[in-house]
Amino acid sequence: MKFILKTFVALVCVSLFTACSPTSFYQLYKVESTSTDIIKVNSLEYEDSNCVIRYNLWSNGGDVGFSFYNKTDKDIQVYLNKSHFILNGYAYDYFKNRTYTSSKSRSVYRGGGVTRGASSATLTPDNRIETQQVSGTLGSSLSSSAGYAVSMAEDSVVCVPARTTKRFSEYSINSLPIRHCDLLRFPRNKRQIETKEFTISNSPIVFSNRITYRSNGNYRIANNEFYVSQMTNYPALDFVDSKFEEACGSKTSNRISYFKYQDVDHFYLKYNLGQSGSFPAER
Repeated sequence: MKFILKTFVALVCVSLFTACSPTSFYQLYKVESTSTDIIKVNSLEYEDSNCVIRYNLWSNGGDVGFSFYNKTDKDIQVYLNKSHFILNGYAYDYFKNRTYTSSKSRSVYRGGGVTRGASSATLTPDNRIETQQVSGTLGSSLSSSAGYAVSMAEDSVVCVPARTTKRFSEYSINSLPIRHCDLLRFPRNKRQIETKEFTISNSPIVFSNRITYRSNGNYRIANNEFYVSQMTNYPALDFVDSKFEEACGSKTSNRISYFKYQDVDHFYLKYNLGQSGSFPAER
């Protein structure tokens, strides 16, 4: 009887421990620039005599996209076919030579039965491909449809007009949690949360945007390089919090969730209990 009671108590304790243990985690990365040309304001900003390039890295996986502001009174051409995202020494092109297609269609159907018919496609004066189909059915039924599709090729060179901004986005920084011997992968409470610091020479992630643009007839290259300087693993309860939403300067009764460590020079990666990482180290 005592054995059964002890076993029951042990099972209850295990169940309670499992229920209270976190199953979702966040790996937080702090980023620094290798260049004094990039400063932190409301974003990470690079500025020269022609443009201001702004970054906000905060997202799941890290958003390395950028906003390009033309400071001059003349158009600037950004050459995507000569611009690259570089991650740990590997270069990835911003220009993919893709074709985007959007389509619209409208159909009308009356009656029922077996359908027989034909379709045709014509090129309209404004270069749209328009398809038409008319089909008859047994009896006096009739169905018809008409539509068009527009195909657009990706631009290898993008014009940024004077005193305006354009946004460029293509890549994320990291997709797998990094396993490190000095960090618990699945910390359960604040006491188990630790931070690992890195320099440019031993950082697990070094990345940059190498952006080629033309201003006043001259080609220029903006090389914006960054590296992960700190990395911390958090259980979800120590990473996400909630607060009352504010509207017109007053708090409402609606609670909203927010990230405790959100900042323009940080990004995070959400992962779950048991998920493998990109490095072989165990802890």
